[in-house]
Amino acid sequence: MGLRSIVVDTGAERATLARTYGAEHFVDFRQTFDTCAEVVRLTEGGAHAVFVTAVQACPVGLGYFGTRIGAKLIIGIPPQGKYHPDVDPSHMTAFNQHVVGTLVSSLEDINETLEFARRGLLALQPTVVGLSKFNESVQKLKRGQVAGRIIGEG
Repeated sequence: MGLRSIVVDTGAERATLARTYGAEHFVDFRQTFDTCAEVVRLTEGGAHAVFVTAVQACPVGLGYFGTRIGAKLIIGIPPQGKYHPDVDPSHMTAFNQHVVGTLVSSLEDINETLEFARRGLLALQPTVVGLSKFNESVQKLKRGQVAGRIIGEG
């Protein structure tokens, strides 16, 4: 995949998790006035690719491009009809930028991901909770207070 990652999220726990997984930079959207300008600055002109995994970030994702030629916005499984990125066709054409939606990755992506796992570069660090904490854990997930994954243990 070859991309160098910048994670845009919030909270110290998520910043630590992002860096553990190899992010070069973490931009806290609650502490940064203009996250788009910060990403453009960190990438010296704009991101090559933006992977939108939090659907509410879909409209702002194009702002991370800056003037990067050939940049791609990849959107994975957004809720139907809820978020609409504001696309300027002239800008997209001038800089050969793309918006791509996907439900699954390509076979090449799967092979590269399996290679990352073989080399030990993927490390799932879930929080394991007892079933007595299930409801509390679901509420934390809904409030965005969980970095990573929660596994219920019976």
